[in-house]
Amino acid sequence: MSGPGQNQHNPKSTASYLALAAVVAVVVLAYQPVLFDFFVGDDFVHLIWLKKAMVAPELIWRNFYHNWLDITTTSFYRPLISVFMASDYYFGGANGLGFHLTNLFFHMVATVTIFFIARGVYVDSGCKSDQEASIYGILAASIFGLYPLHTEAVSWITGRVDAVVTAFICLALCFYRLWRKKKDVVTFIQTLLFVIAGLLSKEMAITLPAMFFAYSFFLENKNEPFKNRTINSLKATIPFFILLALYFVLRKFALGTFVGGYDNSLLLMSDPGHFMATWLHGLRMFLIPLNREVIPSSHALTYAWYLILACIASLFLLNLFQKKELRPLALFNLAILTLAFLPVYKLFAIGNDLQGARLAQVATVPLALLLASAFTTSKPRLLLAGAYSLLLFSGLWLNNQVWAEAGHTVNAIRQALIAQYKEINGDPPVLLLDLPDNIKGAYAMRNALDGLTKTPQFPRDLEHCLSVSAFEPIIPMGYLKKSIFDSADKITVLRWSDRALEFKKVPISKEIVPRTETFKMASSETLGSGKEFTIDLAAKGLLCPEAEILKVSGHGDADSAVIYYANDIDPEFSGEGSLVAQRKQNETCFYFPLGARPDFFLGYKGGKLKLKLLNPKQTFTVDEVSIMPKESLMPEISFENSGYLGSKGFLHLSESKSKEATIKVDGSAVEGARKLRLSVTKPNLYFKSQNATIEEPALLTTIEIDCAVKDNVKLERHLFPSDGIYEVRPWALDNRGETLGIAGDHIVISVDD
Repeated sequence: MSGPGQNQHNPKSTASYLALAAVVAVVVLAYQPVLFDFFVGDDFVHLIWLKKAMVAPELIWRNFYHNWLDITTTSFYRPLISVFMASDYYFGGANGLGFHLTNLFFHMVATVTIFFIARGVYVDSGCKSDQEASIYGILAASIFGLYPLHTEAVSWITGRVDAVVTAFICLALCFYRLWRKKKDVVTFIQTLLFVIAGLLSKEMAITLPAMFFAYSFFLENKNEPFKNRTINSLKATIPFFILLALYFVLRKFALGTFVGGYDNSLLLMSDPGHFMATWLHGLRMFLIPLNREVIPSSHALTYAWYLILACIASLFLLNLFQKKELRPLALFNLAILTLAFLPVYKLFAIGNDLQGARLAQVATVPLALLLASAFTTSKPRLLLAGAYSLLLFSGLWLNNQVWAEAGHTVNAIRQALIAQYKEINGDPPVLLLDLPDNIKGAYAMRNALDGLTKTPQFPRDLEHCLSVSAFEPIIPMGYLKKSIFDSADKITVLRWSDRALEFKKVPISKEIVPRTETFKMASSETLGSGKEFTIDLAAKGLLCPEAEILKVSGHGDADSAVIYYANDIDPEFSGEGSLVAQRKQNETCFYFPLGARPDFFLGYKGGKLKLKLLNPKQTFTVDEVSIMPKESLMPEISFENSGYLGSKGFLHLSESKSKEATIKVDGSAVEGARKLRLSVTKPNLYFKSQNATIEEPALLTTIEIDCAVKDNVKLERHLFPSDGIYEVRPWALDNRGETLGIAGDHIVISVDD
């Protein structure tokens, strides 16, 4: 038995393969908690599409010449993922086990292939010991297979995109090396096929030709002069660069764009400081991939990780000093590590709870190769490698427990909702509150409800069941608030209880009028150094829906503050029930748009607010606190049939049907207003601060309405450059064109062909 490019007469082969089998078994054990039947998050989006594809197979083929899943909000070309999804659905139906097994299968393919890659490149670097090469391969495979960062890509069914492309990238690298050794047509075709499979799986595979060049330059031709190395490496990789060019032509034909994803810009983020801070934090989580919601920074496991990483870094540098032949290998690994980050450089961000970790899936391949090179020469080092592997297993097991918990929670929500609809006839409007967006970083109900409330996941198809929360930045809840209360007798509101694992009905009243109320201060309250200020709305006889804008007036150097809110829905203050407000230097007030938060305005009674500063080193002295109706501070926006029982604040424009639409904007109640402005987001983005005094740094366009504070505005299809969704909100301006009050509630423009 032999692997690609390995001498089959090697007497150590049997032991190597037994060790590899043991690695595979341990990795499978670590992922055992997430193999039960569950779907979470975007998985339910796929289930809707898969149900249609089973009766209309042309939808699968359509992915090869059109946007992935016909989604208009992104530009992705991933037809092979749809094929694998359809295969799982065809053979296993709406049972999550088969989908999870497929995810794990691709992860194991990558793990096993890394063994052969590592063993081969170790020899190519000039190291003569077959035993060291095999140890290096086993260690690299073990580190990759058990790396805790992989939970999002492997444990989440939709995350398979990254697990699949990583498997094909590993196979392509492995067979490219084998082709460069054998120089035969069959191996070349195999390499070509794996590159094509990678490109059809995810855009990350565009780096493969450059990775091939790095192999040829740093390892295959390492002993040649620089010029010859470059020329020969280019010759070896030209066929694959030609293939890449053809891929971009195909992408342009299918999607209408050479680049894309979530946007079509290759430029850096608009805020370089934030960009760098995000990257630095992401790299820290990349190297210490522990879910901070489960394992805090002060945990012994975290300190153990720091200690072992320090030892690994020391051993790595010592190896490079002692063994010159390892230097080309290190350069190769660093080169493909850099290449692995290039396609995601704008998106790379890993949260403390490991959200976004899948973006670093490919980068963990060279990381595993780099880390393994520290352990290859002595038994004490192998003992350290064993300790590191134990840490990896522990971290992976704990991270997977979170995804298992999310799966159990989503199944409980589905069963509880089914029980509720046994008492609800038909498909009336139903609002669901407090559904968990994620469980400690594992996606739960994010983008899930639409698919969860369709057969076969649900007894009947629902169209009017909607989840609302502070985590829903697209649905214009501030805009819809009035129409919800106007139609209170036609709407059912249910609140999810994590403790009871059931839905409870929330009563809403139709007789709600926004109020104005001022809380006079007996003496000024100075915030700072953690000091808080609490406001009891109930004591003033205020209902939550009556309190739309909280205005906090005062003076000090604080530029941002946060308000925590509690009510009958959730009587305890929490981070989820909070709003952040910023103010400009010349402003004396913070404004908090409470009327935009459904978990506040649907709470009815028991409203309490707690104010504190984001930066405890700053200070702010509170002189007065006011409750104000939103029309006194922001323009109103509306269009025909735009309420909750209508289009829910979504306006549709299309080349073939409705090319234009009229919206009404009214800022006449805003004191000092002389004209209006509409701000329009770039496609498929949303306002970072929806009702604020701070304007967005990057917009698609603004539409000025001069010399009018109340007007009709015509929006035409040609104003919007591509298919997708756009948010629009109004501003009131003074006679100098400066903004007044705060930004109005947004509506959504949905644009397609």
